[in-house]
Amino acid sequence: SLEVLRMDGEGRLWRKKVDANGDARYEEAFGAGCALPCAHAPPPAFGEEPPPVGARGLIKRFTCRVDTRVIKPEKGVSAAEARRRHQETQEVDLVTLYADKYLEDTYPSLLAKCMQRAIPRRLKATLDFDYPSDFMPRAMRDKPLEVLALDLDMDLAMRFDSTEPLFDLNEMNLGGFSSIAQMENDARLVFFVRGDNGFPSLGTLELRSLRVEANALAWWDVFDGAIDLAFKKDDPPRIAWDIEVALGHARLPLPDCIEDTFLAWLTGTVMRSFNRAYPLHIAIDPAGASSSEREEQDGEAAGGEACSAPAPAAVELPLISEAEQR
Repeated sequence: SLEVLRMDGEGRLWRKKVDANGDARYEEAFGAGCALPCAHAPPPAFGEEPPPVGARGLIKRFTCRVDTRVIKPEKGVSAAEARRRHQETQEVDLVTLYADKYLEDTYPSLLAKCMQRAIPRRLKATLDFDYPSDFMPRAMRDKPLEVLALDLDMDLAMRFDSTEPLFDLNEMNLGGFSSIAQMENDARLVFFVRGDNGFPSLGTLELRSLRVEANALAWWDVFDGAIDLAFKKDDPPRIAWDIEVALGHARLPLPDCIEDTFLAWLTGTVMRSFNRAYPLHIAIDPAGASSSEREEQDGEAAGGEACSAPAPAAVELPLISEAEQR
């Protein structure tokens, strides 16, 4: 299980506890000066020092900029023609089609056929072929006119240890997209991976800073409330962070080459796996949907038939002639 701890300015870890009356306090997670939890040195009880560690001010500096550009159909292609092309290819695996065409054009015929059969689809998606500019995932092609395609340029940075910027704010024009915590708080955020069912605890992870630069594509189905997010293979996301990993209750530190380099590379690899062939699907509850609409959607998803109110009866009145009106 994952537990959130907080570290004070002296490097001590504190765990939040709530008593029977609902009063919250923090108790020390590990005994001071002990490699393992000390049975003879219990943590402080409620009402004793230290006072509760506040949540405000944990993020010392936050920078976020997202530039969006709407992807339009190719020049000379009407909206009706683009819709027809998407609907015709709704059941076609375009990723495999483009990859097989790339292998056929690049390698000899016999070798290309062998590679087409041997290479799995996930690996084919990483080949150096180009997608059309109006490409959509298969799940979005049934109603293409209801899908908003976006090209995203994102810069994200968070600091938990300092208010110094991670980006060059003047060069990248990010001055208006950065904010600094108004409340001073020397506490830091730490995650503790606790072992359950006989498994040992893995240790703690402290995130000091995080910086992400990414170019991505997003397809937003406005009415169905779903977003497919894919990172570009020709411009993969760039991640840089400063973390401190300590193993076990003894809190044995890891080398920086594993903490900051290898784990950042591993995270970037996971993010790159969400590409056009395998986008990250995000379901969104429409903000404007009422409770009755959500119940109706749930009933349709469950396969049931929603009971609709009877339509008002239409009554046809006979026409009255001018003589009768007089």
